[in-house]
Amino acid sequence: MSAGSIDPVLALVNEVRFAFQPLINVKTGAIVAVEALARPTGGDVHDLFREAARHRRLTELDVELARSAVTAAADHETLLPLHLNLFGGTLTHDLPRIERLRERLHEVGRREHEVTLEIGPPFARLDPGQLVEGVQALKADGFQIAGDGVGDGDVPLALIADMEPGMVKLDRGVVSGLPDSAARRAVLEAVRHLCEAADADLVAEGVENDRQLSALRRTGVRLVQGNLLAPPARRPPTTITVPGVAAEVTDPAGQPVNTLAAGPRVTEFLSPATLLPVDATADKVRGVLADHPEISAVGGGGGPPPAGGPQAAPPGRRGRPRPAGRGGAGAGPAPGGGGGRPPPPPAGGGPPPPPPPPPPRRSTPSIATGSCSPSPVRTGTRCTRSARLRGWPTNPAWSPPRPPPSRR
Repeated sequence: MSAGSIDPVLALVNEVRFAFQPLINVKTGAIVAVEALARPTGGDVHDLFREAARHRRLTELDVELARSAVTAAADHETLLPLHLNLFGGTLTHDLPRIERLRERLHEVGRREHEVTLEIGPPFARLDPGQLVEGVQALKADGFQIAGDGVGDGDVPLALIADMEPGMVKLDRGVVSGLPDSAARRAVLEAVRHLCEAADADLVAEGVENDRQLSALRRTGVRLVQGNLLAPPARRPPTTITVPGVAAEVTDPAGQPVNTLAAGPRVTEFLSPATLLPVDATADKVRGVLADHPEISAVGGGGGPPPAGGPQAAPPGRRGRPRPAGRGGAGAGPAPGGGGGRPPPPPAGGGPPPPPPPPPPRRSTPSIATGSCSPSPVRTGTRCTRSARLRGWPTNPAWSPPRPPPSRR
């Protein structure tokens, strides 16, 4: 192959390796996701983009880098939620090309809802309406959306509000001025209020020292990313927590902030489940849990029922399946008639049907072991543990004596 036949864009992609940096919840210490960062073997990633722009193939390089990041994550067998970077211009100028990214995800067994696309600047020369339409199309495909680089550069807050991302990433340029710069603190407060109003998670990038982390915690920021906690690494993390991160910051001079973002949500204590095919075997499940300590749960990926298999009854109220005998599909009449009424007498004046059997004897839980023993109310016996606590013999047939009269 001659030098002139080599695709310049694909040659640029082949020069890139990827590092992985986790996003960490500082309230719980949990790793909630991992971001794939392009690292060229020589030079800077911006040099690659300038070279692709010179060939007018910037969007092609953008998507190809995202595809390569998916492949790199699959090679390391990480099952954590994955963050990928895309330019906003790729959505407005070449949205159909992102279908190639979906194809790569399906090739490695990933699903769209496990991937967050971080849409970043520049936005200055883009059509806002077309960008919002592209974001809505990606959401309809199942992707999670994050606004990247917010607070610095040409990222209008109104555009972020119109995009309605599930996550907003505060630019490292804002974090670098904390806590000394009053202007940067004001920017942080403005973005935080925007996230609360839009019901979006706020992530602070570029946390490099303890003072920045303390300022972010006092402001109510829960999700951070930076070298202080976990620098980028060639391999994704293999644990689901970062030790020591969840320690509370005690600053007598700091004023507590009473906001919706000040406390951890219940969902932040949950780790994402890994979806496996519906025909996965028990050995496959055990292998995933053994080989990936960062994963704490697995679930079925869904799919059509097997041919000839049982069909679910039509849903009842609120979409729940109707149980047999209560009007479900193929269900016959309930025993004894519907609504709890006795069955009608047989025609011809014959003898009435026998009465229904008596209900089973009620049981009460045993205090000692949690098992059930006959109810003291019906049989005169007592739970063994309860008898011991009162000093009575444990023979159920023995009746305890009456308590002595009061000395008063």
